[in-house]
Amino acid sequence: MPEIPKPTFFSFETNRFRILFWIFFICALITGYIQALQNKDLTNETATSGIISLETSGSYQRDTAIISSWKTIIPIDSLNNNCAPVPQKNRLELATNNIFIDFFFIFFYTGFAILIIYWLQLSPGFTRLLMFSAVIAGIMDIIENIGMLRFVQYGFSNDKSSISETTAIVTSIASYIKFFILALLLLFMLVYVLILRKHGLKIISAIISRRGVQLYQYRVIFLGVIIFVLPMWILDQGQDLLVNSNTQDFGVICFLGIVMAAALLNWYLAKLFFEDEYIGPVYPFSEPDNQNPNEKKVSRFLGVATILLPAAAILNALKVTSIGYILDIFPPMAWLIALLTIFYTLIKYDFATRAYNALAEAKGKPWASAASFIVIILVGVIIPVVARLLLGPDKHKPSSLKYLYWNLILLAIAFYIFISIRSLIFTDGWLGKKIGKLVFVLTIIASVFFIWININPKVFVQWDNHFVTLPLLLAGLICYIFLFTILIRLSKWLKINFVLFIIVIGLVISALSTNNYHQVYLQPYSPRDSASQPLDLKNYFREWVLARKTEIDQDSIYPVFLVNTYGGGIRAAAFTSMAITFLDSAIIEKGKWKKGFQHYMFSISGASGGTIGAAIQCAYRNKHIDDASAYKQDSFYNFYRHDFLTAVLIPDLGRDIWASASSISKWDDRSAVQEKLWIEFGKKYLHFDAGVDFDSIWSRGNKSKNYEVPLLFSNTLNVDDGLKGICAPVHLSGDDFPATIFIRDRLDSINAHRNNKDSKDGISLMTGAFLSARFPFISPSGKMGPGFHFMDGGGKDNSGASTSELIFATLGRYVGNQKSDPSDSVFTALTKKIRFYFVSISNSPLKKEPRKLVENRFELISPLVGIINSGIDGNAHAADSTLRARYGMDTLLHLGFRTGYFSIYPTVDCIRDSASNDSYIPVLPLGWQISEPALLRLQASFGPQQVNNRVGADSIIKIIELEKNLKPVN
Repeated sequence: MPEIPKPTFFSFETNRFRILFWIFFICALITGYIQALQNKDLTNETATSGIISLETSGSYQRDTAIISSWKTIIPIDSLNNNCAPVPQKNRLELATNNIFIDFFFIFFYTGFAILIIYWLQLSPGFTRLLMFSAVIAGIMDIIENIGMLRFVQYGFSNDKSSISETTAIVTSIASYIKFFILALLLLFMLVYVLILRKHGLKIISAIISRRGVQLYQYRVIFLGVIIFVLPMWILDQGQDLLVNSNTQDFGVICFLGIVMAAALLNWYLAKLFFEDEYIGPVYPFSEPDNQNPNEKKVSRFLGVATILLPAAAILNALKVTSIGYILDIFPPMAWLIALLTIFYTLIKYDFATRAYNALAEAKGKPWASAASFIVIILVGVIIPVVARLLLGPDKHKPSSLKYLYWNLILLAIAFYIFISIRSLIFTDGWLGKKIGKLVFVLTIIASVFFIWININPKVFVQWDNHFVTLPLLLAGLICYIFLFTILIRLSKWLKINFVLFIIVIGLVISALSTNNYHQVYLQPYSPRDSASQPLDLKNYFREWVLARKTEIDQDSIYPVFLVNTYGGGIRAAAFTSMAITFLDSAIIEKGKWKKGFQHYMFSISGASGGTIGAAIQCAYRNKHIDDASAYKQDSFYNFYRHDFLTAVLIPDLGRDIWASASSISKWDDRSAVQEKLWIEFGKKYLHFDAGVDFDSIWSRGNKSKNYEVPLLFSNTLNVDDGLKGICAPVHLSGDDFPATIFIRDRLDSINAHRNNKDSKDGISLMTGAFLSARFPFISPSGKMGPGFHFMDGGGKDNSGASTSELIFATLGRYVGNQKSDPSDSVFTALTKKIRFYFVSISNSPLKKEPRKLVENRFELISPLVGIINSGIDGNAHAADSTLRARYGMDTLLHLGFRTGYFSIYPTVDCIRDSASNDSYIPVLPLGWQISEPALLRLQASFGPQQVNNRVGADSIIKIIELEKNLKPVN
């Protein structure tokens, strides 16, 4: 076949074609991706396809309707707070940006199409025809954009002079011509390339096969990096941890240092997968000799990607917290794709080596080596250090995370230069041929640190920091990457699949043995005399009311609060403490009897993190009964700012993995570690002991504090039958709380064989609270005998509201029955003055989000998603909404009582960053570590500037005064 002449205006070399191909492809991909993201916000019931609806409408009436639907969005994500005024957002501005970005997209996709057409090597006439068609499609797209801009401009100015039915028709026709041409080109190129001439399907299949083999070879490295980066990318806890890592210089050094160590390890270990057959030793301290040049580039890319992935995660954290950065119009994923592409190109074409060789030829090798070494130190060390020093005290503010991002980018550049020309600068030694020794030493240091924390997790009580979580997490992953790489190498050498056998043996042992490793932590407690034994709920309420006889007699109406508090990890615990402390201090100051809010609280029903905050408040009140000087927000701010996560997370990755797969349980599991950690922090910073028997602070033997601490109802979920479990300091009845497992009954069953004079196994206050906060996989489900595995109460009801309603129903029925008992006339008379109020403490800002179009879910996961959402969120809102709807109306009587309902929730979204003088939105993490900005956001909801915006909290304070003037219920 005669050679087809190339178009004269496109006669460039093949390697240049490849470079242009990747440039146009990536740029078209990024701009198209940004448009797709923006189009989601432009999609509504009028514009069902977003901007495409405006393109293809062809009707003046429909186009103007779409423009009207895009006009204004009022910022309703937050209430009036201490943020700077937020300007109204306008979807029309977003549409304008989308159209302007489309002009760049037109250039890139047109250029990309021309490159593909040129690559097809068709006849000159047909090539020109196809290129001309691509250009026509681009021109039609430009005409379409001009028409849409006119309609958008009408939306801003309401001036109809620039638009007409003709404008809509021309825009639509241009749009359809564009789509038609592009569809034909795409169809032709796909058929031609994939089937007819270029054997594209075979090539793609071969590429996928090769990449699949590579991916499997590097599976340990790949999974290690993903496990490290994914929490930072998708979890609010991970994003908050980035803020914490940036709070101290040592934290930044640890983070950058461990990322660099991981990059070196992944780069070096990848070299060990090059050979098809095993070449010893198992771990070579000297760099392998026979290395495939292409595979060397793969190892370099894996090392650089180890640095770039957390860098992109930082951008995502900045995006989530509404902190601006350079070109933040581009989403973090687009930045990641662009960075990976740039470094992929640099590595593929070996620009660093070429530059070094060119410099060596011009100036000599010593001069080139010295200059290269200086550049590496300058870019990787000096510039980042000087830049952070110039920031001064603002270098630890959340906005300075953007500089941590640039630190990583500079580190990636320095790392790329180093691994590319290292062998040319250092021919031998730890930076040269024997670099395996340096990698080995760094790996051992990281592994020893990880193992030491597993042995002594309580070190965090003395080690007052909250910036080592991410470095320690990566240290653990480095340990496992190294371990499993060595096992894989041993497997190749000895022809035995050690990894498979270890996994199978662990599964067999777990299946055949009874492993009590995750038993609920029980402790022996001295038996109580009969006078100190817990009462049942009804009699406790009777004694609680009688203890307040003097107050009730002198007041017209006496408020009794039944509080429920939502789950939500440490943010729920902290906000529960802050809300109750605020109410305690305000009511001690303003109330007639100078009693705290908890004096009027009969019960607090919690789920997950809310239960932990409730337990902290109960223990704290037991220590400080109505002491006005003790109820300060700063006390709890300083308490919750400590690290409650790392000592749990590291055993989760370490000791618990091995003990759970065996019958060995010679040490505490991570739940016991967590409970003891909270007990120690409570002793050290709030000066109370949460390690006492769960019932002890409600013991009737303590006359001076009788009935002053609200009853704690810790709601949990039994995994084995899906029933709710309740841990409470009073006896409960199955008639009052149907389909419920009572933890007290489980303890009685465990102690049934013991003599009354012997010590009894019991649970501490903190253990009972954490029965409600065992959220897998951070905290395992706790075993209390066969058929009883208790996990996070949020899986059943994340609000604790249904338990609050059952408490009210029980008390109402009891009071109704007692009215017929003449011997209890005093109690009956007092209850006539009681009014019950339900108080719900939520830890999420109130958001009235507009209705959104729901995306289709993959059919197989829809049931799972529905089950999770209904348990964690749906049941909680249903139960809380029932309280609001049923008991929030003063005109109705329920079981003889008037009722009310109040809700307390964060009313501040953003706080001011002194470094940038801008407002930003700290994330509220669901885990067990929280940053100071997030605590400030929660605390600001109760600040003086929020006097008219504390909603339920202010209303509750007024209740104490207003109820005196109301008439009692007869």
